[in-house]
Amino acid sequence: MSDKRALIIDAAIELFAADGFWNTSTASISKKAGVATGTLFNQFDSKDALIDALYAELKQESLAAVTAAAAEVEGLRDILAASWRAYIGWALANPARYRLLDQLRVSELVSAEARSRVAETYAEFTALMDGARKTGAIIDLPLDYHFDLLIGQINAAIAYLVSPDAAGEDRDALIEAGFAAYWRGVRNQN
Repeated sequence: MSDKRALIIDAAIELFAADGFWNTSTASISKKAGVATGTLFNQFDSKDALIDALYAELKQESLAAVTAAAAEVEGLRDILAASWRAYIGWALANPARYRLLDQLRVSELVSAEARSRVAETYAEFTALMDGARKTGAIIDLPLDYHFDLLIGQINAAIAYLVSPDAAGEDRDALIEAGFAAYWRGVRNQN
């Protein structure tokens, strides 16, 4: 990624996370990045293209953290647990990036094409979950539903971990307890 492109992406992440999509102009992104507005449009055809690029960038960042952790273990439960810990760790270390990714995940501003391209990068994880579902290791639900359950419970864990209620509590123990609750809910107990 070019330096100017990286500067624009970082500025857009910071501003979109703080002020929202509608309240952030391309001019303010350019100013924050220290580049001319024309430079932004040389890198991205439109604000919509920038949003798609941000979505892809943030998904890749979080996936890199998860993939590295999951590569260290074997077995469905351990891979999911390592992925759980890694994603939460990434989110806690990158709060603005996490907040924006969470907004983009449910936003209609991200194009179907961008979502499809990003989904391709998750093919290995999708195959793992699909295989687990087909063999009965996890309950038989549509994969998208499984992914929504996983991210929903991870988001709930993150929300609690950053709340004043969690102050002084053992974060690692909370992360493990959250995963245990998730796993009890999706594993096939037959």
